[in-house]
Amino acid sequence: MYRQLTKANPLSLYLYSMKPVLARGIISLLRKTVHFEALTITSSDCIVDTGTAKFYWEPGNAYSMLGYPFRGDFEKTETDITVKIASSARCVVDVGGNFGWFACQWQAVMPAGSQLHVFEPVPAERSRLQKNLALNTRNDVTTIVNDVCLSEAPGEVQLHIPKKLGAAFASMSEQSYGGEFEVVTARSTTLDDYCKNRQLDHIDLLKIDVEGAELLVLRGARTILQAAAKPVILIESQASTIETFGSTVPEVLNFIKSLGYRGFVFQKDRLQELTDRNIETGYNYLFVDEQKAGSLRSFLEKKLTV
Repeated sequence: MYRQLTKANPLSLYLYSMKPVLARGIISLLRKTVHFEALTITSSDCIVDTGTAKFYWEPGNAYSMLGYPFRGDFEKTETDITVKIASSARCVVDVGGNFGWFACQWQAVMPAGSQLHVFEPVPAERSRLQKNLALNTRNDVTTIVNDVCLSEAPGEVQLHIPKKLGAAFASMSEQSYGGEFEVVTARSTTLDDYCKNRQLDHIDLLKIDVEGAELLVLRGARTILQAAAKPVILIESQASTIETFGSTVPEVLNFIKSLGYRGFVFQKDRLQELTDRNIETGYNYLFVDEQKAGSLRSFLEKKLTV
């Protein structure tokens, strides 16, 4: 090899010798600007490992993985708590799967024989979701990705995708993001009908992230939400998105509470019990069966302030 290198054109040899320097510089810069457990770079892809699950990352897209690689975390408390719950869950439902941040990490820890049902009606985002789930495939967990939209009634809905922000911000209502929107049509069903057709008599963990359509999903899920074994619910609700549906955050949260749930709000890295005074101080909320809240206390108290 040495003889071959010494016979090379001096300019070629110089450029060759600079490659390790350039590579070291790039790696050093990456370590300073991105934060994750590990990164795999192939000829066509970048794969980020969070320590629990792996994800395809598009470095040139600021919204890829919702910015996780540059921040080092994404909804960490929500992730930690729900991963713990998923580790003993038999049935988990993710409504608004996005690129699979929660679904992939739940799939990684769920017990053998369990089921994960994910809903993502936007084709571009569903493709990312399926690729990420495939990176974390488990033969002993049944994972079903659905292309339908959950709402309060079966039929069709229109999804508005902001061209500036991308498919992760799609909503059944045109949000005030500015710029142009792409509109796609998707089939809709209710969670109750889905559970009936799939013979699901209970859900252990339910996530709802639907960009303002929370009440529509909840109204179509009354039966399963009032089952003897109530699910733990992680739900996102913000005034800025829900107002375009003519609803409010308190309406959403009070609807869930009326079905026999106890609520908590995520604030930074803590959970706080939901009260009238802090009802809109966060955007992610956790609800548990008020009759069984004590059984989760041992874990929640580490993240809880009252």
